[in-house]
Amino acid sequence: MVNSVDWGCFADQNQGMRILSATAKNPSDGSIFTKVLWVLIIGYFTYHLVQGERGILAMWRLQSQLTHANDQLTELRQTRTNMEKHVQLLHPNHVDSDMLDEQARVSLGYAGSNEVMILLPKGSDAAVVVMPHSKN
Repeated sequence: MVNSVDWGCFADQNQGMRILSATAKNPSDGSIFTKVLWVLIIGYFTYHLVQGERGILAMWRLQSQLTHANDQLTELRQTRTNMEKHVQLLHPNHVDSDMLDEQARVSLGYAGSNEVMILLPKGSDAAVVVMPHSKN
């Protein structure tokens, strides 16, 4: 498709020369190539906005990882607090008699004559169970 062109002449005031100029009647008419080029450029940037290394989907993945890491941090802080409480019970300046008794029984494997000791596997979360033994 060929655009219609308006050929016009005007006189240059300084030089006294006539200059021939050509202008398109409708400058907003772009070629199909220009339109396709703009669509491709916009598509390229839109794709990378969504799918790119720093795009929206990557941001969502990072936020999910951050939430998971914060949950782990909270859990580890709680575990540490529990361990610190347990260690304080064994502090040399203040020994808790129940904790000392439990540690002695676990380490030495002793129980009183009227007690039954049940040792659980090392991987279990439960503590050593000591129950008084009644003679029936």
